[in-house]
Amino acid sequence: MAEKYFVYPFGQAGTLTAIPDPTQVSGSVSYQSGFPILYQTALGSGGYPIPRDQFNQLMNDITGALQQIQQTGFPSWISSSANDGSPYAYSIGNQVWSAGVSYVSLANANIDMPPSSKWLAISYGSTPAVSFSTGDVVATFNNVAPTGWLMMYGQTIGNASSNATFADPTAQPLFNVLWASTTNAALPMYTSGGSPIARGVSAAADWAANNQLTIPDGRGNVLAGQDNMGGVAAGRLSANTAQGIDGTILANMGGEQSHTLSTSELASHTHTSGSLATNTAGAHSHNESAGDLGQSGAGASTLIYSGPGSSHGGTGGGTILQFATDTQGLHSHSVTGSLGNAGSGSTHNNVQPTLICLYRIKL
Repeated sequence: MAEKYFVYPFGQAGTLTAIPDPTQVSGSVSYQSGFPILYQTALGSGGYPIPRDQFNQLMNDITGALQQIQQTGFPSWISSSANDGSPYAYSIGNQVWSAGVSYVSLANANIDMPPSSKWLAISYGSTPAVSFSTGDVVATFNNVAPTGWLMMYGQTIGNASSNATFADPTAQPLFNVLWASTTNAALPMYTSGGSPIARGVSAAADWAANNQLTIPDGRGNVLAGQDNMGGVAAGRLSANTAQGIDGTILANMGGEQSHTLSTSELASHTHTSGSLATNTAGAHSHNESAGDLGQSGAGASTLIYSGPGSSHGGTGGGTILQFATDTQGLHSHSVTGSLGNAGSGSTHNNVQPTLICLYRIKL
């Protein structure tokens, strides 16, 4: 005879009354004690009648759990509320069903809600299973985030009463991871009313207080590895207050889309001169010989010339002032003209060759 498939959990459309878990002082039915002896005692002697609605509930609970296993092959993940308010500690290798995904526990005393780093998503078929942990980021061209993922556009997450962009209990594992690994400066926190607030004593406390936590903003940003990754900083993306980024701080954002170079950022270089002209009105000296001026004798002398004129031989209106020995021939000119300046001082493009995609993050 084939086993019964529970198309409907028993009493689904009937009258149901919840059965308490712990033993009841009154002696009524409970999961811990079952139906106590008073249910066997005659009614006239103080016995209790079998409660139809609670018996329906008992059978409904049993057959509903069996139907879950029949349909998915796994029992549902046990929440704290289903376990008398205490987290249920799974052992390594335990398998559960949560939010449409099957998981196997990777740790003992595992009280995390899947998905988290302590749970491995199970996949079957010819394609090997690919496991993702809470906080993993994937680049994709699928513009619809599947169950268990969020697109990264700097929105907020929190519990159902937080008024966050994504206000859902399934956001708590990501809330916990981001709270522990980032700073409030990088990923700000807000009250349920939207006011900025400092992080509290723990992720659990802020979650319970209905606070909202910002997730990373992937819009228009490329990703870079943290400069220290928990070890010694490589110095490839170090602190730079001018650009507003410190590469050692996880989830930090910064950089520039365009940039105007300062003088200190220019390469060392020289300028070639343009058109230069002598200022003939300036007093100056030239190294001349006495013979050049029709004088007798020879020897190195310096002609000091003043006034307009194009000839240093004394014609053109200039005035010869004196001769003075100057074997070095050093002199100076006052000049005007351009030194070949170029450029506009405009900003330049900083965008590298880029392929546009979507980023999503694992809850």
